[in-house]
Amino acid sequence: MTSEQSSSPGRRIWHTAPARKFNEAYPIGNGRLGAMVFGGVYHNTKNNDRLSLNVDSLWWRCETDDRHNPASLEGFREARKLLLEGNPKEAQRLVRMTMTSCPKEQPPYVPLAQLLMVFEDHYRGVEFEDYVRELDLETAIARVSYTFKGIRYHREYFASAADGVVVAHFTAETPGAMSFYADLVRRPYSGPSSQIDDSTIQIEGSAGPAGVRYAGRTKILAAGGQSGTKGDFVFARGADEVTLLIAGNTDYDGHDPRELCEAALTGASRKTYERLRADHVADYRGLFARTTINLPRDEKVAALPTDERLKLVADGADDPDLVALYFQFGRYLLISSSRPGTLPANLQGIWNDTFLPPW
Repeated sequence: MTSEQSSSPGRRIWHTAPARKFNEAYPIGNGRLGAMVFGGVYHNTKNNDRLSLNVDSLWWRCETDDRHNPASLEGFREARKLLLEGNPKEAQRLVRMTMTSCPKEQPPYVPLAQLLMVFEDHYRGVEFEDYVRELDLETAIARVSYTFKGIRYHREYFASAADGVVVAHFTAETPGAMSFYADLVRRPYSGPSSQIDDSTIQIEGSAGPAGVRYAGRTKILAAGGQSGTKGDFVFARGADEVTLLIAGNTDYDGHDPRELCEAALTGASRKTYERLRADHVADYRGLFARTTINLPRDEKVAALPTDERLKLVADGADDPDLVALYFQFGRYLLISSSRPGTLPANLQGIWNDTFLPPW
């Protein structure tokens, strides 16, 4: 197995297989809009590539904020009496029933959607080769590269603070090899999805009876072949390269999230992919490059995939350079999940795939 070196081999997390679950995917974010990159290859819903999308202000809310337990006051009095009588076990039982909120759950931070991408000719039965999935901490770009049926494919993903969108860029070393379709899915609590125009799809709705309104949009830009929208899908067939621009917003600040998405996509689509990428890297490096750390490094060990290095450390090996990488990954996460003008990072940063998260 060979790896394709990024511009920052010493600040690079990489693996030789797609992510199998959410916590194995790579986080990208611009402080407000985040995504988890899975890097799947095959043509099915369990193994295809997808982006799990979040917006920092997308919180569910019921019709009332009142979580008062009407039995609390009397329960408090009885529990205090039991404690004074030397019966803490019974007091604890009573407190559990009378002094917890009704309902138990707080209004949760919830996902925006998943962008599911299906590459049409990537069926099981043919093995992909030389697979590399990497997260470059110095540029905040996630990459996927692999060979399938003799064709080398490349994908890049980043969340641009400069342009307010998530960008996905797909190329192949054989002209006309890019054929795929993608849609925005939000299960089980989904608002309607629709086609906005001949290059853009949208999902929108409300996060609970009194929650924020949200909208997510994906716009496709392609060179060569055919591309556009069909139903609530974007697609490309026989393209040389494809760029997806993904926007997501809520009405948390009082603005129409659909109009915010439209403005972001309109602005970003005026730029070439190269310009979007350069502006993103320049903006991100202005923060990340403020701190460097260098610890002793074994080049042979450092050349291993990150999961293999972690296993060696778990088995007792010493890898100071991995500690430096971990330190920089922590900085990367904070830069990616909270920027000036965005909400503070919650305990999951901005990355969450469940409608009832643990935090």
